[in-house]
Amino acid sequence: MNFKDFELDYGNPDFALFTESFGAAGFKVREGDDLAEILERSFSLNKVTVIECPIDYSANYDTFSIELRNLKCEF
Repeated sequence: MNFKDFELDYGNPDFALFTESFGAAGFKVREGDDLAEILERSFSLNKVTVIECPIDYSANYDTFSIELRNLKCEF
């Protein structure tokens, strides 16, 4: 919209910590973490949970089509 830049940049918040400030559970997936393990922990809490999971978009197929399909969760 061609507004003048005021040099104000908040960046991305820590979504896991922000979630916890509202009483829910928050997890942050880091490189080397096992996503399936974090999902299982999240489901076992039986409460609102946010999982912050940065993804290299070139890995979408492996992560969402293969890894999640192989995850055995009982709801």
